[in-house]
Amino acid sequence: MSKLFLIRHAQPEVRPGVPPRLWPLTAQGRESAQQLAQHLAGSDQPVRLYASPERKAQETAQLIGHHLNLPIEMVADLREHEREHSPFLDKDAWEKTLKAIWDCSLR
Repeated sequence: MSKLFLIRHAQPEVRPGVPPRLWPLTAQGRESAQQLAQHLAGSDQPVRLYASPERKAQETAQLIGHHLNLPIEMVADLREHEREHSPFLDKDAWEKTLKAIWDCSLR
């Protein structure tokens, strides 16, 4: 039986002022992608690898693909929602914004 694995990109380095599609992986993100590749090298090893064009997804796929000896097939329409025109919010501002939205929805 075939299996489909949906793998989110590893931890990116959040860079305020830089579009999220250009964020690279952190050292921890690279390590976790390599650990996942080692895990996938077992009995459930994938036979195809697809990734979005976003840098963090490409880096994650490259680390996995290198370990599994799989080429990466880029899928242009496989990507996150567009956030480039939204302001970057630090953690406190993000939580405050979510609370305001939540409070409005309860009225």
